[in-house]
Amino acid sequence: TNVGHLDTAAGLIGCIKLVLSLYHRQIPASINFTKINEEIDIDNSPFYVVSDLQELEKRETPYRAALSSLGIGGTNA
Repeated sequence: TNVGHLDTAAGLIGCIKLVLSLYHRQIPASINFTKINEEIDIDNSPFYVVSDLQELEKRETPYRAALSSLGIGGTNA
């Protein structure tokens, strides 16, 4: 999110962050997050916000990840 306004670089940074997350088996926290919007029923959804560093447990099957950096002007941040 710190480089979201750099357009093309944001996609590259997102890719690097994803690869490093898988390599180190850690999901970094979302920076500047304090609380969820009360209008979002996140408890009854498959989504969550990573508020603290999370370790990925070791398992037999490989982890898979997806990356989307389609925004422009920081909209992907």
